[in-house]
Amino acid sequence: MDPLAENARNGCLVSNSGERFIGTPLGRVDLERLRNGLRHPGLILHDLQDRTVPFAAATALHAAWPGSTLVQTANLGHRRLLADTAVIAQTAAFLATGKPA
Repeated sequence: MDPLAENARNGCLVSNSGERFIGTPLGRVDLERLRNGLRHPGLILHDLQDRTVPFAAATALHAAWPGSTLVQTANLGHRRLLADTAVIAQTAAFLATGKPA
């Protein structure tokens, strides 16, 4: 499979999984209403050159999520982020420890 097509497919799977988990389309999530429900640690990874979701969305999520860490990447865009070895390592470290690397 074409790597770009696979990244797009994986991104859709993640979005669909998230939507099923919370029971609503991600585009309809009201961060202000979720503020009190976001009490667990979170890792937000977002690229400055993301043309699909603006970086401001990540900063808004981070501001509404007290236990989150925002990691800014560059030149990965929306999909390549998923295959970047540094991003994968940071994510694995966070999942293993609950703390950012």
